[in-house]
Amino acid sequence: YANFTDLYNDWLADYPALEQVYVFQIHNGCGAPNARLRELQRRFEDLFPLVELMSTTGAPAHDGCHYWYAGYRELGDRIARLLARDCYGSPVTDDIEPPNIERAYYSSPQKDEITLIFRNPADSLVWEPGAAARFTLWGGSGSIQSGAVTGPNTIRLQLAGASTARFLNYDYPSGVAAGISNLRGVGALTFYRL
Repeated sequence: YANFTDLYNDWLADYPALEQVYVFQIHNGCGAPNARLRELQRRFEDLFPLVELMSTTGAPAHDGCHYWYAGYRELGDRIARLLARDCYGSPVTDDIEPPNIERAYYSSPQKDEITLIFRNPADSLVWEPGAAARFTLWGGSGSIQSGAVTGPNTIRLQLAGASTARFLNYDYPSGVAAGISNLRGVGALTFYRL
């Protein structure tokens, strides 16, 4: 956080007309970037007014460290849509930002269900088969059994039983795997100890 703050402030000093900074939340892989770092990056939009985030989850052709052409092409297309909106007034604005979690809460008295609310009420979420494996509960017992999209920006997780967990993690492994995305295939930002 301290290093990025210094860099961001230096950019503002050196480039006073700076309008936007685009940051990719790094992918799990070589160099072992940890979930805490990705969580900090997820919060950059809240911490730095000019930052716009983009996910790397759901991009194809990740080799465990870098991407083959199809992966970099996808990431370039994702950023191009944001630039087209921000710099050129493109009317294409639906599902161009990555889904970003707002909050999660137990939504049953038995604590065997968790509802996830994502920030953008217009998010068209997609739950890919196998996405439950991306979630872990922390700070207590419990495990995720399945999930489903239940509204425009809402996902409901079914647990294997009652849980005592205090935190929820969503992480994405090295390589390509099932997860949460929007209708354009932009993967959700990962989160840690929400």
